[in-house]
Amino acid sequence: MKNLRLHKNLLHQLILTYLKRDFKIIKNLKDQYLLEKNLVSGKYVIIPTFSNYIDSNVELRLSLYNIFQHINHTIIISSDLRKEIYALKNSK
Repeated sequence: MKNLRLHKNLLHQLILTYLKRDFKIIKNLKDQYLLEKNLVSGKYVIIPTFSNYIDSNVELRLSLYNIFQHINHTIIISSDLRKEIYALKNSK
């Protein structure tokens, strides 16, 4: 359970880093998605649960979908999350 909590925190940090870079948004979006275990693969995946705030902003909604898809298909372990966060923070 501790690893899942760390993984959730890193996921949230990565999503916020993308949003800060692309939209200059600093908003708590933890209630805009769920982290659930895929019954077939056993891997945790991000599932969007967008509110009206996100649905009303098409560009933000599409960007979040792309971020979620990227994370769901490429990031497997916590070290992958850390590397991606580091790369985003150090890119200009």
